[in-house]
Amino acid sequence: MFDQQFTDLQRKEITNSAYNDDKTWVKRRDVSIDGGKTSLGTVVKVVRGRDNVKGDDPNGLDAVAIKDEKTKTIRIIFQGSQGSMATGKDWRGNDYKMGIKILCSNKGPTGQLRAAAGFTKKVFDENKGYSIEIYGHSLGSMDGQYAIASLDTEQTTRLKGAWLYEGPNVYRVLSRAEKERVKACRNKINNYLDPKDLAALGYSTRQDAIGSVFWVDSTRVGGKNTRDRILNQHMWGGYQFTKDGKLILTTLSIKEGEENILDMLKQDASHWIKTRKALSESQSIYVDSMQASAVVRAIDSRMDSLEFKAQALKKKVLAEMDREWDNVIKSLSETLGGYLSHDEIEQGLASAGCTKESLIGGFKAEIEKLEESMEHECQEIYNIGSQVESGITRLVDEDEDLARQFNNYNSGGIDSDIFSWKANRK
Repeated sequence: MFDQQFTDLQRKEITNSAYNDDKTWVKRRDVSIDGGKTSLGTVVKVVRGRDNVKGDDPNGLDAVAIKDEKTKTIRIIFQGSQGSMATGKDWRGNDYKMGIKILCSNKGPTGQLRAAAGFTKKVFDENKGYSIEIYGHSLGSMDGQYAIASLDTEQTTRLKGAWLYEGPNVYRVLSRAEKERVKACRNKINNYLDPKDLAALGYSTRQDAIGSVFWVDSTRVGGKNTRDRILNQHMWGGYQFTKDGKLILTTLSIKEGEENILDMLKQDASHWIKTRKALSESQSIYVDSMQASAVVRAIDSRMDSLEFKAQALKKKVLAEMDREWDNVIKSLSETLGGYLSHDEIEQGLASAGCTKESLIGGFKAEIEKLEESMEHECQEIYNIGSQVESGITRLVDEDEDLARQFNNYNSGGIDSDIFSWKANRK
C-alpha cells in the first residue's frame, strides 16, 4: 500500500487548511495543499458550529474528515477559535472555560471538546479498515487532544498519528483513565508549541502533557499593534523551516524528544521483565533498535538546526557586506564633494581591480565551501539513518511479534516520523 510522506511544513499547511472558507469543505470535494500539487483526499464528513454560520453543532465545533483512498487514511482536521472574543461560542463557551480549568486543574471537558470526541469516534466507527490522522491548531488542538483521550484500545491502534499546534495543555483536565489512554499512544502524538505564544498554557513538565511536546525555535513576530503581534505569533508566525520543510526545534526540545523515547523503552522493558523474567529476542531487538533510532533522530534534528542557522548567518553576513560596500561608495562620494557619481566611483575602483563582485564574491565562495562540507556531513547522518531504517524494516518483515511492537510505538509504521529522513532529507 502507498504510504504518503509529508514534511513538517506540509503538516502545518494541512492543519492551517481548517481555516479555509466553507466552499472548500463540501462533501465529495477533493482537497489539496502546495497549490494543488499534493492531494489530501476527498471530504467525507463536515461539522460546522461557529458563530454566524448555519451549522449543526451548538458548541461551536468546526471539523472536517478527509478520506485518502490511496493510503487508506482518514484525516480529521479541527479548526481553531473563530468569532467574537467577547460573545463567540468558541471563546466564551470553550477557550475561557478551558483556561480556568487548566490553571485550576479542574476535571472535565467543555461542550466543544466533548463534541470533538464524539465526532472522532464516529469517524472511526464509520471507516473500519482505515487509519486515522488528527490535526488541530489552538482550540482545534484542544479538540484533538481530548478526542484522542476518548479513544478505546482498538481505535488507538488505528490512530496513525496526530499533529497539534499551539493549544493549551488539556492533560490537566483528564480523568485518571483518560490520562492512561493518552500515555499508551504518547509517541503517536506530536504537540508543537512556540514558547513566545501566550496560548501555550499549562505545560510545566514533559511528562504531564498529551503526546510528545516539541518546543519550536521561533522568532519574535511583528505587527501593527500588540493584538496583531500576539495573533501573528499564535498563527505559526515565528515558526522556522529548513529549505526542505523540516521544522527547527530548540536544543532542549530535541534532547527531551530523545529522553521521551528512552523513558518509554525503560517502562516497556521493565514491564516485560516482570512478566517474563527476561526480554524475548524480538523485544531485545526492539529496545536496541529504538535506542539507536532515538539517538540518530536527535543528531539529525541538531544537524537540521545547525544547517538552518548557518544559512541564516550566510544571508545576514552577505547582506551586511552589501550594505557596507554601499556605505563606502557613499562616503567616498561625500569626501570628493559630490563631483563623481556613485557609478563613476565604482567604475574607478573597478579599473584598479576592486569591484563589489570580487570583494563579496570571494567571501561568498569561502562560505559556500563550508556549506558544502556541512551538507556532506548532514548527508552522512541521513545515510546512517537510512541504514538503521533498512535494517529494522528487514527485521520487522521477518518477525510478526517485532512488527506488533513497532506498530504500538509508531505513528504510522516503521517508515513514519521516527524515520523522517526520506521525507525531509532528499
